[in-house]
Amino acid sequence: SSISDGEEYTSLDQYVENMKEGQKQIYYVTADGKDKAKMSPAAEKVRSRGYEVLYLTEPLDEIMIESVTEFKEFKLADVSKEGLDLGEEDKEERKKTEEKLNEDHKAVKEFLEAALAGKVQKVKMTD
Repeated sequence: SSISDGEEYTSLDQYVENMKEGQKQIYYVTADGKDKAKMSPAAEKVRSRGYEVLYLTEPLDEIMIESVTEFKEFKLADVSKEGLDLGEEDKEERKKTEEKLNEDHKAVKEFLEAALAGKVQKVKMTD
């Protein structure tokens, strides 16, 4: 996990025990190794809020995570998926950022929408 040092593993029980007060989900990222997981921009965003991120780096982790969607009363949340919920404050911040990005990069967005028409469902500017 993002707070364990070296090659130590963190169990889901340990993760839940160390969760930040008010945290409603168990956050994880899948990657080909701990170093790549640490470099994930999405994981960094979650860590910057003071939340621990589980690094799922083994091939079996990805298979397991498809069938285990919650642990105890907490849902497991992939930090790299669109629409990750980090609370109300984050929703407002994300909406403002998205509006500004769409405004600042309107020409790029319109170009990509036209160039990729029929190939992608939508073009979205993100931070």
